[in-house]
Amino acid sequence: MATKIYVSGGSINIEGVFTDVMSINPTAFDWSKQGSNFTVRDKIENQSYKLGVLADIQNKNGLVFATEALLINYLNELMFPLANNFELAVAMGLVDNVTPVNKFGSAPSGVQTTATDIWDRADATPTQQIWVAPTEARKHILVSTDADDSCGSGTLTLTGQPLDTETVTIGTKVYTFQDILTDVDGNVLIGASASESLDNLIAAINLAAGSGTIYAASTTAGSNVIAEAGAGDTMILWDQDSLSLATTVTLSSGSWGAATITPGTGARKIRIYGLKTWDTNESNEDIVSHGTSQVVSVESYVIIHRMKVLTAGTGAPNEGTISATSQTDASVTAVILPDNGQTEMAIYGIPSTKDFYLTSWRCNIDKAAVTDVTCDFQLKANESPQINPKLFLRKYDISVQSTGANMFESNFKLPIKFTGPCIIKVQGIGSAADIDAESSFDGYLVNK
Repeated sequence: MATKIYVSGGSINIEGVFTDVMSINPTAFDWSKQGSNFTVRDKIENQSYKLGVLADIQNKNGLVFATEALLINYLNELMFPLANNFELAVAMGLVDNVTPVNKFGSAPSGVQTTATDIWDRADATPTQQIWVAPTEARKHILVSTDADDSCGSGTLTLTGQPLDTETVTIGTKVYTFQDILTDVDGNVLIGASASESLDNLIAAINLAAGSGTIYAASTTAGSNVIAEAGAGDTMILWDQDSLSLATTVTLSSGSWGAATITPGTGARKIRIYGLKTWDTNESNEDIVSHGTSQVVSVESYVIIHRMKVLTAGTGAPNEGTISATSQTDASVTAVILPDNGQTEMAIYGIPSTKDFYLTSWRCNIDKAAVTDVTCDFQLKANESPQINPKLFLRKYDISVQSTGANMFESNFKLPIKFTGPCIIKVQGIGSAADIDAESSFDGYLVNK
């Protein structure tokens, strides 16, 4: 058999029972022993490779393992280099059923002399100091304060009715207006008014209701765009992929605002992270930003505890403040401040399927304070958010001051367990108003 196993270039190499040398990433496999035979298993491909008995296995340089114990030690060193570094192994995704959690929050000049949650929106406005979860699973409205946080939009304006055979072209997709609708891809029925004709075009672009009656049943999707009615006889077209699409018309009574849809310089696509219910694991959803126009999430969430910018233009990650507001409740549940690119909220939701083990907690305030200030931080937990999302209990405290060492960290040798469902958050109370404070915590999310 003459199987050889050795390390080369950071990979495990196995020779002997294969026609070619096989390299396997050390973090992707393990070994086992059945009887006297040793086997290597590729965990990603779920495929096993037989190495044979001790006598069959030798180092490429000819080193023979005198005992199975020496071989076992060698295999462990090759395949479990992280055995003594649990934290790194978890971070690399090598520990089953365990996920690392790192949460960081900031209240820029926001902690007041009354209770203030450590999150992006905290400031002197009382209604913004405390983060509030939705009362139940809600869809969320995403919007920016800056029009440049946009995938790009174009406006088509009609000053009169389109005429038979006149066209609107978006990218390479052509839509043709007709007096009498025929079933050819892209044909659109001219309505009783310019507004109705635009509505029919919008339906055709979005492949909405009306196929076969107001636009051709054979119509297929064009570029990845969304059309919606604007003010008066206008249509707004959103370029979801920010491709700078060309737009043209042959309309005698209509025109585009520009020949090309130009994306904004800021955020274009945003990912939100949260829980759809208190009994489901974290999920995420990507939302294309429409600047100062609202976009509603597809899914409903009981908590959104993180947002980040996925794609952006040539300017800042996000030019304006991007907020997620729950429908019905109208509570702002997450915010990305200008140029940050992601939320900074020391708030985290744990589903009933998991337990969270807190390993460390840090708090600090900005030393650039005009006068000496202190801030008392409290780690709070809501252990029944599905019943009362506002019921938070005080668990731990850290107090820091602006003079001397202004950061304090608690490391828990025995991690503190929080059983899901649960919300963990950090709150601060300052000795003066408008204290710039930050807090973060780490831990492990473990499957029940």
